[in-house]
Amino acid sequence: MEAAFDTQWDFVSPIYVGDAVTYEMTVTRTRRTSALRNGIVGRHVVVRNQDGEVVQVGRTAALVAARQVVDDREARLGRAFPSADWARALATRLGNSAAFTRATGTWDGTIGLRFGADLVLFRVYRGRVLEAGTRTPDGPTFVVSASDVVWARLLTGPANDFTKRSMRDEFSVEGSAYEYLRLTAAIVALVDEARAFAGAEGTEDNR
Repeated sequence: MEAAFDTQWDFVSPIYVGDAVTYEMTVTRTRRTSALRNGIVGRHVVVRNQDGEVVQVGRTAALVAARQVVDDREARLGRAFPSADWARALATRLGNSAAFTRATGTWDGTIGLRFGADLVLFRVYRGRVLEAGTRTPDGPTFVVSASDVVWARLLTGPANDFTKRSMRDEFSVEGSAYEYLRLTAAIVALVDEARAFAGAEGTEDNR
């Protein structure tokens, strides 16, 4: 590791001399720098003591040296969320998704997805994604928000459990709650496509 930055840490409980702690890390983002010689890795960390009690929670990013200098952005695009390139590529996939086009067939608006501090937008008109990226002229109709680690686990985990995670308040909604409820099936279909794009295995699990 060459450098660490963007660190946010929560010291939940004290750690005492003699405690045995475990360190659980989830990689939430990865991208190469423009020079291709380095990469930036986002990480979410949970520290527990010998009783399983969470004593620290945090997130941080690290600058690391790449094993080789190669432009593999296209090959890694499915897991490059939430970049603008990822959003545009996902929009193309959504255009071929019968479930998404059916769920948005009579709708006109913009869906926002917030990954931590970063926002991507999908401008939708009657089943078609007209544009996707980090900005749209009129802003989002509603935004579905969660931390990086929640999104990473949803999009790469064993099942599309978006509904269950929403019921556990892992996601929040800004903007029109009414339109969000109307578009719940579309969000589930979007997550299905994002998971397939990321190469996630498993089935839909929204009971």
